[in-house]
Parts: sequence; C-alpha cells; structure tokens
Amino acid sequence: MASVSVKFVLADSSEVDFYYDEIDKLIIEPLYRTEVIEPVYRKTFIDQSGDEVKKISATFLGDLRVTTRSRLQSLLDSQDELRMYYHYNIDSTDYIDCIPVGKLERYFGDAMEMQSSFEMVFIQSS
Repeated sequence: MASVSVKFVLADSSEVDFYYDEIDKLIIEPLYRTEVIEPVYRKTFIDQSGDEVKKISATFLGDLRVTTRSRLQSLLDSQDELRMYYHYNIDSTDYIDCIPVGKLERYFGDAMEMQSSFEMVFIQSS
C-alpha cells in the first residue's frame, strides 16, 4: 500500500488520508489582505496589510480512486477547522490548522486521457 502523503484530522478526531498518487500539486503560499491603490498623481502600488496567513492550493486526482471525491467532500462537509499534515510521509509533525474554502469543482484534462482533477483551497485559521 502507498504511503499517506497528506492527512487531515477533523474536529471530531476522525482522520481523512490522501496518498501520494492522489495528489497532483500542493502549493503553500503567503496570503495578506491586499489592496491596489491608484493615486491620481503617483504610480499605482499594492498595499498589503495585516498578518500573513498561509493559503494552501491543492489539486487532487479524482479518477485514480473512486473514493477520492467522497473523502474530499467530507472535508467540505465538516464545516469546521481542520488540521492538515501537509507532508505526512516526510515529517508527520508539520501541520497547519485551516479551513476549506469554496466548493469542489471538477476539471477535465485532455480528452484522450479523461483524467479529472479536483481543486481545493485551504486558508490557515490560526
């Protein structure tokens, strides 16, 4: 069996695991409150304020396992803070407390491949 790549722990202490062959991309980047300011007599600039939080963009491969979509839906249905161990198979102590944002949308690849992927975004909550 493949090793667990990303593990989520829900508020009720249940765990949702995803394996390395179910995840295409996992990008962690800083997120600030951002405003574009366009003064009349100066150059346009971007003002970032507040504390930095992390935004995690994840792309899951949906057609490799039939249960992937149902596990993703369970993350959205939890409606509470999750604990994400984002590289569980490398260091199981690294985690981010986060909240899933948005809805589960399916993207199809090339018609010859017929592989789908699911995009999800998580925002650090604490």
